[in-house]
Amino acid sequence: LEKNIKYLLNKIKPTIVGISMKWFPHIERALETARIIKAINPAIEIVMGGDSATYFHENIIRYEYVDYVIKGDGELPLLKLSLGNKRIPNCTYKREGEIIRTPIDYVQGEANNSEIYLSHLDEIFVTSWNPYLADSGFISTSKGCPLNCVYCGGCRKVQEQSFNRPVPFLRDMNAIRRDIELISRYNSKLMFDSYNLAENVVNFYKKLWSDL
Repeated sequence: LEKNIKYLLNKIKPTIVGISMKWFPHIERALETARIIKAINPAIEIVMGGDSATYFHENIIRYEYVDYVIKGDGELPLLKLSLGNKRIPNCTYKREGEIIRTPIDYVQGEANNSEIYLSHLDEIFVTSWNPYLADSGFISTSKGCPLNCVYCGGCRKVQEQSFNRPVPFLRDMNAIRRDIELISRYNSKLMFDSYNLAENVVNFYKKLWSDL
């Protein structure tokens, strides 16, 4: 792990590194990755995000090698952080030795998700041929979950408590189509999530593909 991280840091020379801490089993590896990065270059800012990072943000931010924990939906907060904005929504972070907590006031829903879609894949991968190596391209059709499975850290009740998301929603149809068109340039095998669909799954995908 350390060898690979050193290679990537030398090649990309980032000033900010975002680390996904989606599910509980990811916590140890995410923290170890952050620790290694800070040991190599303490000037790099470490940003954690994801379901587990959101739920345990008060614990995660106290690690000396974590600078920011983004809670809930992260697209806008990460953008503002990268642009150097002084106030970062949905965030617990350190500034001059103090821990600052901002409320989760950026929540995606049906009314404000159309501007969120994949882009610039040629620029965000380590090399231009990396996108072609993926086994499949994942297309997210929704956010949140309508189910309340007692074993799941991403169920509807947790989404309400941790993400401030009252109900799951389907993404804007045109944004989903843009994702399909982009990923199809690199991979012909697409994977979709469909457990959040409020309408008939077959009808949804017929409508989705009709204008492609």
